Parts: sequence; structure tokens; C-alpha cells
Amino acid sequence: MADVKISQLPPVTGALSSTEVVAAVQSGTTVKATVASFGFQPAGTGAVATTIQAKLRETVSVKDFGAVGNGTTNDTSAIQAAVDACFTSGQTVYVDAGTYAVTSIKVYPNTILEFDANATFKQTANGFAIRTSTSPSVTVPTTSVTYAKIFNARIDMNSCTGAGIFLEGAQSCVVDNAIITNVGSGTFTYNDGVTNNANYRTSAIMIKGITGVAGPYYNQINHCRANGGSSTNTNSGIWLGTTIGSTDNQRANLNNINQCVFTNFGQGISMWVGSDNRFTQPEVSNCGTGIVVGNSTLYTLASNGNS
Repeated sequence: MADVKISQLPPVTGALSSTEVVAAVQSGTTVKATVASFGFQPAGTGAVATTIQAKLRETVSVKDFGAVGNGTTNDTSAIQAAVDACFTSGQTVYVDAGTYAVTSIKVYPNTILEFDANATFKQTANGFAIRTSTSPSVTVPTTSVTYAKIFNARIDMNSCTGAGIFLEGAQSCVVDNAIITNVGSGTFTYNDGVTNNANYRTSAIMIKGITGVAGPYYNQINHCRANGGSSTNTNSGIWLGTTIGSTDNQRANLNNINQCVFTNFGQGISMWVGSDNRFTQPEVSNCGTGIVVGNSTLYTLASNGNS
């Protein structure tokens, strides 16, 4: 195809792979380049050039892995694949707008899970819509789960028992601006490897230790809202504790819950076991019991909270 202008070449028939070669003019010289080497120049003084591929890969979309988000297709496997792909890379997993039917999604140390303002997880089975875990190969943590971050989560628990967000063995993790609705009512059984079939109270958010494995310490729960449906329900807005039926080691200690709202629960705040947990400006309204203190000590309720 000698002496043919680029403009005269036939168009591509599909998306180019990153290894395919194209012609380009660089500094007045015609050169060949792979699609992966196309450049991206961020705006602003001092911004560092990179490639388009590297820029796009800073964030992983759940739709990159086949999630549909139509509210009926089971998107659990696709979303989990996206999270697992970022297990060691530190990339942010982005949940695009849509309603995603899920059973349970695991997040790991250093996972960053960020929701679009119009994205929702719709829980389709009893258990935990989002839970912490050590690695893709296990479910119940075998060591502490550190520095996971969940931003702007919208969770419809769909009247399931369990928890919308389950921070088990979590340390220095962050949940920011979560909204959890349609929280189920009742207790549920759970086996954390220490106590089989222990009964726990259904909650929007649970912060739980595992006796002999890891305690939940230094977690930040900020600006979250949850609705439990009715003040007569057997549920909690937030529950803090450890393995039920154990010696109460690895309690929930030194966690900060900041400006959170818990409405229409049997119990707004359930501090089962732990110490030095701080609630800053909590709002607990229309709950059967506002705050329940079990074997917890040295907790702080900061100013301007309503109960």
C-alpha cells in the first residue's frame, strides 16, 4: 500500500488493543507508536506527563469487569473481581451510577471503594453487603484489616438481616458519608472461627473484633446516616463489640463516630464491649432505646448530640 496518505486508509473496525501500532508524527518525523504509549498532559504548572492508559488505570470501574447495575442482575462476582484486581495495586475501585444487586462484597487492607452519587448496592441475601477481609482467598479475617476506605456508599439492605457495612478486625479504616436504608430486623447467627453460631443483632454498621485474632481499633465513621424502619425492630444503627460468647478480648476500642444519624431503630447505638470510643455530635431519633451500654467503658458522647 505504497504512497497512500493516512487520510486515505480504511477506518478501524473495532477498538484497538494497547499493543497495536499506529503511525504518528513526532517533532516533524513520522514514527510508529503503540496505543498504550499515547500521551496525556495534565493541566497546570508543574503537572507531570503520563500516558492515557496509565491515567485511565488510576481508577478501576466495576463496569470494567462486567457489572451491569440494573438492580436485578447479580453483580457480586463482577464487583468482587474489580476489588480483587486492586488488592495489591492500591487503585481506587469506582462504583458507577446504577443499582447493583449483591450478596456480599469483601474489601481488604488499603482497598479504596468509592461510590458515584447515584450508585447503590441492593443486598439480596442475609449477611453483609460490604465486609472487611484479609485477602481474596479468605472471608473471615485472619489478621487485622488496615486502612480500607469506603466513600459515599449507598446500601439498600432490602430488609436483610446482618449488616450493611461490617468492619471485622478493622483498624484505622474509614467509612465516610454512607447512607444505609431498609435495615432488616432480628438477630442472625455468625461463625467467626472462635464461636460457632453466635447470635448478633442486625445493624446498619457493625464494628467487631475477633477474639484472639484482631480488635477493631482507631476506625473513623463519618457523616453516615441509617434508617432502621421502626423503633420496635430488633436492630441497631451501629453496633460495637467482639466475638459473642468469648472472653471479650479484642474489643472495639478507640473508634471515632462523627456526626452520624441513626433513625427508627430498636437501638440507635449499641456499645456491646469496648472502651474509649468517641461519638461526636450523634443524632439518634425515634429509636426504641437511644444508647445501650453493655460492658463498655470510658466512652465519650461529645456536645450537640440529640437523643
